[in-house]
Amino acid sequence: MSQRKALSLSARFMALTQRLRLGQSASRVLHRASRLNLKFQPLPEDIESIWWDEGLPLYQLISLSRGALSGPVQEDKAPAYELLSQLIKPHQINYSSFDLRWINGVYTRHPAVSTLAASSFEELAATPYCRRHVRIISYRDFETTLGQALSGSRFSLQLREASWRGSRLFWHGDEQQVCAFAGAVAYARLRGLEYLLPAELTTYQLDPAAIEALGEAFHVLAVPSESWNERGFVKLLIDNAIPYARLTLPGHPEQLEWLLLPRQAPLSDALGQGLKLAGAPDLLVRLRQIGAAPGEKKPEEPLSPDESGDA
Repeated sequence: MSQRKALSLSARFMALTQRLRLGQSASRVLHRASRLNLKFQPLPEDIESIWWDEGLPLYQLISLSRGALSGPVQEDKAPAYELLSQLIKPHQINYSSFDLRWINGVYTRHPAVSTLAASSFEELAATPYCRRHVRIISYRDFETTLGQALSGSRFSLQLREASWRGSRLFWHGDEQQVCAFAGAVAYARLRGLEYLLPAELTTYQLDPAAIEALGEAFHVLAVPSESWNERGFVKLLIDNAIPYARLTLPGHPEQLEWLLLPRQAPLSDALGQGLKLAGAPDLLVRLRQIGAAPGEKKPEEPLSPDESGDA
C-alpha cells in the first residue's frame, strides 16, 4: 500500500471516528437536556386588552438592537440578530379621514392606570382615576377633552396595528392624556357621534418567510430567566461548549427569555430537541400561528386611504 493511500485511509478513519464520537456526545446532551427541570412557563395567551404591550412582547422586536442578544461567541449572535430583525415588516398608510370610534387601544400606559386590566375604553374611562380627571357631559366637553388629548399633534391621529394583536387599533399619543382620549372615544361611541380626523397608521406584520428562515437556522425556545441559575443547565452548556444566543424581552410577569440554538451545530441541535422534550415552549410554533392568521378587517374601511409605502 502506498504512503499516500495509507494517509487517505487514516484520514477517513479519523473522520469516521470523530463523527461517531460526536453522535454519542449529541445523544448524551439530548438525554441530559430532556431530564432538566427548569420550571418552564406556558407562553402568555392572547387576551382582550387595550394595552399595546400585553401578551407576547413581540413589539420589542420592531427596533431590536444588536446589543439585545447575549452569548459567548459573536459569530453565533450575529446571524441570530439578522434573522430576528427581519421577522416584522412595517407598512404605513395615511388616511385623510378616520373615524375616532374605530380606535380601541393605547400604545402607552399612564402610571396611575398601568396595572388596570381593561378590554375597552369604556372600562378605562369608568375607573376612579379617570373619572376624577375627565368629565364629559356635553359636546363642548367632548371637543375640549379631545383637544387636550391631541394637543401638540396638529389634531391628527398616530395609530399602530400589529398582526399579533388582531384587529385592534392603538392610539400613539401622550401617556398623560390616556384618560382624556379614552373618555372622548367612549363619549363618541355612546352618542353615535361620527368624528373624522386625518390619521397615520403604521402596521406591523410577522413575515412568514422570515419565520421559516429563522426556524431553519435555529431552535427558538422560551426559558425562564432563573434557568441561568440552574447548575445542571449551565454545566451542560459549558462542558460541551454549546453555541447559543440569548434574547431577553421584558414585559412578561415571568421574565421571558428566548434561547436560540443553532441547528447546524449537532450538540446545539441536540440541546434544543432535549429542552423541547423537557417542556420548553417552542416560540416558532406561536410565531407561525400568528404569521399564518388572516388579517381581520375593520367594520368599515376608512375614507380616502393614501398608501405611502413601507415605513
